[in-house]
Amino acid sequence: MNPKLDPIITRKLNDFRSRRRNLILLRGLCSGTLSFLGTFVLIALLDYLTQGRISGDLRSGLSIIGYCIVLVTVWKTCINSLLQLPSAQKLARLLEQTSPELKEDLLSAVELGISSHDSSDSDIFRNLVQKQASTKASKIDIKSILPLGTLKYWLRGTVALVVCTLALLQIPEFG
Repeated sequence: MNPKLDPIITRKLNDFRSRRRNLILLRGLCSGTLSFLGTFVLIALLDYLTQGRISGDLRSGLSIIGYCIVLVTVWKTCINSLLQLPSAQKLARLLEQTSPELKEDLLSAVELGISSHDSSDSDIFRNLVQKQASTKASKIDIKSILPLGTLKYWLRGTVALVVCTLALLQIPEFG
């Protein structure tokens, strides 16, 4: 007996994984941009306000600290999440949390679809559970579950800081 996961469930899980990954990447891009521009605009403002009296060593030290801040921010908001790829069971659990109408049907179907040598349930039972879960899963719109709006504050902050940076670059002595 070699149980298989229903293709509809597999497709929904793959769509969910892909959408989640893309949103994490976008959040990482926004956080990287925000931390980079925010940190280095602050360093440039400090240099501007002190009328360029910051020593070269201090400026280099502040730049290294700035790059470390950017790296830590991108790590926490993006890279760490991407390195911990969820299994099919974890994805099913995450999808169920965002779609309460699935209850625990999707997780059950995924667990039953995983190949197991010591399984004692019948193929008919497995197929019934997977068919029930695939019917419910086929009605789910992944884009409505994980909308781009979940990143609205990241996107707004990034746009605002880019505009602010461009405005500061219009000051001849600043840029």
